[in-house]
Amino acid sequence: MPSDEFRREIRTDPATGRKIIVLPDLKGDVHSYMTTPIGDKIDFLSINGTSVSVLTPEVPLFLLEERGEVVGDGAVYDRSSAFGADERLNVDVFSPSGLEALLKSFKSRSIELHSRATNKDSLTQFFPYFVYVSDQRSLTGILLASRAIPPVILSEIEKSENHAAYHSERYMYCDIRDEEKRMSNDSESRFVTKNMDYIAFTPFAPSDQHGIHILPFKHIPRFEDLSDEQIRNLAMIVYESMRRIQIVAKDDRRHFDIVNVVLHSAPNIIKGDKTSQRTRYLLERIYHFHVEISPGQNPMHGSPYEIPFSGWTIVAGRPKDTAYKLRQALNHHS
Repeated sequence: MPSDEFRREIRTDPATGRKIIVLPDLKGDVHSYMTTPIGDKIDFLSINGTSVSVLTPEVPLFLLEERGEVVGDGAVYDRSSAFGADERLNVDVFSPSGLEALLKSFKSRSIELHSRATNKDSLTQFFPYFVYVSDQRSLTGILLASRAIPPVILSEIEKSENHAAYHSERYMYCDIRDEEKRMSNDSESRFVTKNMDYIAFTPFAPSDQHGIHILPFKHIPRFEDLSDEQIRNLAMIVYESMRRIQIVAKDDRRHFDIVNVVLHSAPNIIKGDKTSQRTRYLLERIYHFHVEISPGQNPMHGSPYEIPFSGWTIVAGRPKDTAYKLRQALNHHS
């Protein structure tokens, strides 16, 4: 696809002088059956009998702030020149099969988007997540793709690299997985549940009291590398984890409207990217695909909250206590 098909718009915040890059969608990447009145394209995928609708906006729906670089005569230039895709994927049913269909759609759409980008304009990061709306029992997936790597992923890469350097080439996510697996039979562990391919646990320093993280047993850097069986098992453990969160949060008198599920995946490294010094080989060794689940719309009382400007997060209770409740959650609920 010619690079001029990537539309991008650069705006400047008059108050701060900061440059804002509007990330556009990839034109022509969806062979649509329908077009909305405002020009958005809609495609439909059928995964094992479950229909997933894919909406590709004609108008960009998200922004990326980048710090500009002065290159002479006051001109501002950003070497990363971010662009990307922003898609909405919707599934009508909240079930393991619905989750499986959504996850497979994420994979197929990512491969499709990547194949339509030229080598010069490769998409670096695929960042999929979905939201479960409890009162509607519906799933809305969002797939963001860009040359810009999200700060949360960059931070995880840096921590993984530092861990490997400090611990003689031991890898952070593998150590976490092995420790949680080793402690899974301990009553004081943070273990929640597992299946053939994944283990779910409450993180040591959670950003949310009822959050659950999921790691695969095998070392898998990117979610696009998952097999059909691994996707099916991921859908099962994510569904089970979400149900446990709903039950425990309700018992703890916590009410929320949504559950967020975010897939953290290693980026594809390209020339000129901020992580260009980290080779693909290094990234595939140190980074581990994982899933983070947490409720949304925190209530005023009894919820996690951040102390303003401190960077600290306070949660009610110990993660191991929450893990115990989550382990027991399905024993007394159908």
